Amino acid sequence: MKKDNWDFNFLENSNNDKNKERSKFIRDNFPQNSVGIEIGVNRGRNSERLYNELSPKKLYLVDNWDISYYEINMELMSELEIETMSNNINTVKLFVEDLWKDNDDVIIKVSDSISASTDFDDNYFDFIYIDAGHTYNRIYDDLTYWYPKLKTGGVLGGHDYNHMTVKKAISDFLTSNKIPMKVKHCITSVALDSDGCSDWVLINK
Repeated sequence: MKKDNWDFNFLENSNNDKNKERSKFIRDNFPQNSVGIEIGVNRGRNSERLYNELSPKKLYLVDNWDISYYEINMELMSELEIETMSNNINTVKLFVEDLWKDNDDVIIKVSDSISASTDFDDNYFDFIYIDAGHTYNRIYDDLTYWYPKLKTGGVLGGHDYNHMTVKKAISDFLTSNKIPMKVKHCITSVALDSDGCSDWVLINK
């Protein structure tokens, strides 16, 4: 996929050992040639990884690219900082849309996670990858609304298992809903030029 005419350093993907470890984790734990969805796209690094490693029949990408959903305190930011960040977020959105514009296998939905979940029938996806909000409530809500959309035998996973809020939300969700599954994960330190490997999937106990 070409990225012609884009000259933004913060959009560049990095190819290093830690990202290769993420690729291996995804390749080893998510189904090939299937129908999947990524919740939380941002710059599209992992979207490319999912597509390249899994060759999905259909890959849905959900993100609203809205500054109000970013976990920052905008009260501490100046108007110029908010405007600059909003412009950067919109640039990222345009970049991702341009990246996939010629690929019919990839469908982008500009929406918040919960609203987007209502667009799909239950038992629809072979895999669901969650990487949107990282607060306890947002993770728990994403699990609640998206888990029913997973086919029996499908794979539910995501990113940032090194965040305590993510870890606790997953644990509480499984316990509260009496789901007999446990977490398999990869945890490595995060370098400045990498998003590291903190992926997770649910597997049978």
